[in-house]
Amino acid sequence: MGSALASGRRARLATILLAAWSGRAQELECPSVATAEKLVRCALSRSEVVVRAEREVDASRARSMIAGRVLPANPTLELSGGRRTAETGGSDYDRAIDLAQIFELGGQRGARLAIASREEKLATAALDGLRREITVDVLSAVAAVWRTRTALALARDQRQVADRLVEVSVARQRQGLAPALDVDLAQAAWVQARRDEGIAAQDTAEAEGRLARAVGSDIRLVEGEALPSGFHVVGGLEVLEQQALTRRREVLTARSDADVGRAREELLRRERIPDVMISAGVRHEEFSNVLGARVSVPLPLVRRNQGEIAEQRARVAQADAVVREAELRVRLEVRAAFANWQRATETARQTDPALEDRLREDAAALRDAYARGTMPLPTALASLRETQAARRTLTETKVEAVLASFQLARAAGYAASPDLDAR
Repeated sequence: MGSALASGRRARLATILLAAWSGRAQELECPSVATAEKLVRCALSRSEVVVRAEREVDASRARSMIAGRVLPANPTLELSGGRRTAETGGSDYDRAIDLAQIFELGGQRGARLAIASREEKLATAALDGLRREITVDVLSAVAAVWRTRTALALARDQRQVADRLVEVSVARQRQGLAPALDVDLAQAAWVQARRDEGIAAQDTAEAEGRLARAVGSDIRLVEGEALPSGFHVVGGLEVLEQQALTRRREVLTARSDADVGRAREELLRRERIPDVMISAGVRHEEFSNVLGARVSVPLPLVRRNQGEIAEQRARVAQADAVVREAELRVRLEVRAAFANWQRATETARQTDPALEDRLREDAAALRDAYARGTMPLPTALASLRETQAARRTLTETKVEAVLASFQLARAAGYAASPDLDAR
């Protein structure tokens, strides 16, 4: 039964995450109350950073189209004319048509295409990274709402138990079976329970507000929504580190800056080879027709891009240093997240699944024991406090394991199961 439930939760999580990889997010009409899947879809469609990243992908593709032009400039068509009068008194009209075109000889087009291709890959990777981060943020906010709602439910149970203890203590005092101290202790416990319930309700409202901000819309999580299952982590620490180095936005950005810098340096080197202009034309002048052609090439004697190349080489060295720092930082983040995930997961795994039900039954038994007079109230209250604390600890253990997997997913650069990421 537990295995089937876990499989169902993983399948549901896969459905949620598939929304993050369904291409360009479409604008959705987000309802006031939604499931976790709908919340992710709404966040991806409403996120301003995703929209800007999508437009940047479009812009990078347009730059690739520009870089792919075969000719560096449009051909030039020149028309001229004039009236000529000879000394003998005769006159004629001079006229000319010239067509000129510039050609690149240094392979600059290939260098420009390399720059545009790297920029497009970076824009696409940045968009994918933003979608993963937003998905993790929304699911983390959903888990936080589930935690506060569960804490609120526990606080309400505690308040109901306190209500019953007050009724029983008052009745027992009237019958002469309990001292006035029991009534005072029961009422104090009721005040504390009411206070805990109010704090839990406030925490729930704040968690729901953080969820709405993560989604970017005034929307709430549907009541009764289950705790999102954690990400299914496959592979050891080394695999996760390598995955992070190939997917994290900061690493990709640093590497792209270095690669683009090298491509720009190569473009500057190729631009030292001068372009050639070839022109041909027909003209009529001095009472005769002339058919001619011309080739012009600038001589690279003064400006040879020496300073620009040296500056670009220095920029590349800076970018390489940034790459090394980014890779180190990402590796350390993955290691810390992996260790935290291992601890949280192991604690949750070692927890008896039936412990929560037994603690709920224990709370009811403690209340009934005092009502029957088989347990003094101070002992019952102390035991109830420990029972409620244990139930809250179990809730925190579940949520911490899920959140730890979310943080590991963020650090490793993925927000889906490996099967989905392999699409």
